[in-house]
Amino acid sequence: MSTYSLNHLLNRPVTTPQNYSNANNYYQRNEEASFAGIFCLVVPIIFTFFCIADSVFFDAFDIYLNIMISGGLIFRVIAFNWVGNIAEEQNRSAKGWQILSMIFPSISLITLGYTQRLAQAKTVVSEQTTTHTENEIVEQVELEEELLRKAS
Repeated sequence: MSTYSLNHLLNRPVTTPQNYSNANNYYQRNEEASFAGIFCLVVPIIFTFFCIADSVFFDAFDIYLNIMISGGLIFRVIAFNWVGNIAEEQNRSAKGWQILSMIFPSISLITLGYTQRLAQAKTVVSEQTTTHTENEIVEQVELEEELLRKAS
């Protein structure tokens, strides 16, 4: 008797990759994080290009540079916390993603914004343990039936 038919007999739902992906559809990607990452990656580049190309703001470039550095530090703190929260929601390593966000805040926001939630490790382990236990039960029942046939 296979595990699939045993699950049918016990009226337990069979977990297949298709069933798991359907059950995991309730999580929606965090696209605002991706848009914020794209915005904070593109806007300073464009503004700096026009600032230097026009040389209109060349005299005030040191003020612009101070504003960009201060704004960049504030954005890194916000991205650090935001990336950590998104990584925890997606069952990913929050500390690893936060370290990456200290170096590349926009890229980490864009990447996490477009990724899906991972399966929980505890659920997978318990399903494997349950399947293993069910197989042992089936083998034990078959041995008992065989012993009963030999005894009669």
